[in-house]
Amino acid sequence: MGQILRFEAADNYTRIWVQGQVRPLLYGYTLGVMCARFPFMARVSRSLAINPQQVQTTTNPQLILCNQRPLWLSRAYAKRLPGELERARQAS
Repeated sequence: MGQILRFEAADNYTRIWVQGQVRPLLYGYTLGVMCARFPFMARVSRSLAINPQQVQTTTNPQLILCNQRPLWLSRAYAKRLPGELERARQAS
């Protein structure tokens, strides 16, 4: 589970980015379904969920650096980020 970096929504599909792979895996499930199946993932926007174990730093309330790649948060999710990260860490 620690190899999964992030989920990205793509209509009714989800791209799964895995550490060490160049291209994402594409699954035929929505992001909501994938987050329910993998409760350790923290949702940080409507179209993005991250693995809290892969978060290196948070430099700005609206920016998370995950594996040296900047990922932007939505304002609504930025307020819920600490609770969402804690919930996901407890689930793993």
